[in-house]
Amino acid sequence: MKRLYIILVGLVVFVAPSVNAQAVPAKNWVSGWAGAVLDPPNLLDPKTGSRWEMGTGLSFGAGLHHQVGQGLMIGFDGSFAPSIPFEFHNQDTDVLIQPKDNAKIASAMLSARLQYGGGGSFGIYLNGGVGGFFWDVPALVGPISTCQCIGTPAHWDSDVGLLTGAGFEYRLAPRSAVFLEWGRFWVFHEHEGVSSNSIK
Repeated sequence: MKRLYIILVGLVVFVAPSVNAQAVPAKNWVSGWAGAVLDPPNLLDPKTGSRWEMGTGLSFGAGLHHQVGQGLMIGFDGSFAPSIPFEFHNQDTDVLIQPKDNAKIASAMLSARLQYGGGGSFGIYLNGGVGGFFWDVPALVGPISTCQCIGTPAHWDSDVGLLTGAGFEYRLAPRSAVFLEWGRFWVFHEHEGVSSNSIK
C-alpha cells in the first residue's frame, strides 16, 4: 500500500481575540494553511471490482485550538483537497476502466499539538489527531467484468483516520505566527482492513 503524506506549507497566520493583543499570549488560536497531498494510497473497492488510483494535488485546511498547558494545545482540524487526479482500474487485470477524472479528499480530526523544542519566538512541535477521512470519487460508468456497475453514482466514502506530524513555528507577535508542517495520515479503509492501510 502506498503511503499518504500531507505537506502543509504555511505562511499561515493565527488569529485570536484579545483585550491586549500586544502583551498577552493567545490561549485560543485559529489557523489556516495551504499545502499539498502527496502519494495517496491505492484503495480496493470490492463492490465494483475496482482499484482507486490517486495522484497528488493542492490541499487547504483550517483549525481551532485552545492552549491547555505549557506548550500543549488541543482542538479541531479539517482539510480539503478539491481536485485529486483519479483513475479506476480493474483490481484483477489492472486495466484502466475509464479516462482520468478528479476526486476530492477531506478530513476532520480532533487534534493536539505539543511544543518540544526551540526557544524565544521559534518553536518545534509534534502534532497528532484522530477522526474521519473522506473520499469523493467520480461516477463509475463502466463496464467491469466482475460486476454490473455501469452508471455507479459518485459518492463519498468515509474511513477512520489518524494523523501524525511535526512542524516549525515562528511567532511574529504574542497572538500571531507562521508555520511549516509535515504530516502523515494513517487511513483504515473498511474494505481492506487495518493492516493493509497502516503499515509504516
